[in-house]
Amino acid sequence: MLKNIVLSGAIAVCLSILISCTTNIRKDAGVYDRYAEIDALKKRINTIGFVVTPVGPEFDEIIKVSAITLKRQAAVLDSYRNLAEAYRDVRAFNIATKGMTKVEVASLLNNMDSNLPEEKTMRKKLYLYEGALKKIENENVTLAKELSKSSANISAIMAYHLDVLIPGVILNAVKGVVLNNQDGGVIGAIQTAKKRLQLCGEANNLIQIEIKTILAVEGLEQRLNTLRR
Repeated sequence: MLKNIVLSGAIAVCLSILISCTTNIRKDAGVYDRYAEIDALKKRINTIGFVVTPVGPEFDEIIKVSAITLKRQAAVLDSYRNLAEAYRDVRAFNIATKGMTKVEVASLLNNMDSNLPEEKTMRKKLYLYEGALKKIENENVTLAKELSKSSANISAIMAYHLDVLIPGVILNAVKGVVLNNQDGGVIGAIQTAKKRLQLCGEANNLIQIEIKTILAVEGLEQRLNTLRR
């Protein structure tokens, strides 16, 4: 009995220290801090923007889709960034209690949550965190599928309308020249659309990595499975 009390007390102290230092949670976990990377990616997304200028019926739809897809992916990126910030205490708790038994975790949660309203308890936050993370993951998977489809469509459209995209002397040039062309009009619009889809891919991959990191480092699924038993 005394051993359990001492153990719980020591864990509580360690947890308190860890939660108070959540600004270093990712560094302490040995995980590359991607917050700066996320912010830099958002800056690039905002720079290219979502404004669509019609250039012709053959291209307008795919250009519009690229802007809409990027806007949705940017929203998912924001959701993840906000989630990571809002649930720092939960992430600290997961790391601090990783490897503990069901009894130890339950005892610690009971002590932490005893004088709190239900909506502010750590147990409640754990389930809210899981739900929010799953929602982000599902949206990201959906966008990954749409991104793959849009990338294939834009390539097909470029190939079909090659005579429009590479007029005159450029007709015999390498197709890659189109992608590097800085001119306006159709070529400029297509180039912007491809850049938008590229940014979508970068953001989508980043979120996938982050979610895998959370599951591995924080042991979220293992923690919640322990609580549900």
